[in-house]
Amino acid sequence: MTVLDASAVLALVHDEPGADLVATHVTGGTLGTANLAEVMGNSLTPTSTLPAFVNYSRRPGW
Repeated sequence: MTVLDASAVLALVHDEPGADLVATHVTGGTLGTANLAEVMGNSLTPTSTLPAFVNYSRRPGW
């Protein structure tokens, strides 16, 4: 099991350096509540939605 940090997920979301490495660990990875809150807090704007997070949260076994 891989535990993901908010900075790693944000690199993936924003296609920053290292995103390709993070992408290899997302499947089967875990993101704690505090890190998820940080990712969402840094990604949301008043008019945005995060369908990718909805899809991940609905995966079987999550």
